[in-house]
Amino acid sequence: RWGTEWGDYGYFSLAKRWLQEPSRGQMADTWHGPSLGDNQTVTWVIDADLLIKGQNTAGCSYTGQLRLTDTRYFVYELDLTVAGCEVAGTYSGVLHQETGSGWGDFLSVSVDDGEQRALSFVLVDSSWDTAE
Repeated sequence: RWGTEWGDYGYFSLAKRWLQEPSRGQMADTWHGPSLGDNQTVTWVIDADLLIKGQNTAGCSYTGQLRLTDTRYFVYELDLTVAGCEVAGTYSGVLHQETGSGWGDFLSVSVDDGEQRALSFVLVDSSWDTAE
């Protein structure tokens, strides 16, 4: 369960993967989607070493590092630094990779700064750019 200072809350639903183990290569891609709550488009590039670089349409830049923590559920710890905008700061949290869902691959991201700020994203992989 996650929550915000405004009393909003939600739950992550993680689907167990029986036939496939995550690999660094699966994460290496360009991911993009909306930043929940502020109508900005976020673009991240994740490389084979699980390093993140990216930006959003409001001028925020993102750098970060992922660490695989649960191979059964494709769950990663995430350390994220945001710069150049009003939500600039250092954040930590969780990223869940959904693969083979029938909708393509996507990432659910939820991080907070340990104080009162939280960021959430749902990012899709580059295959969505060419989907018909």
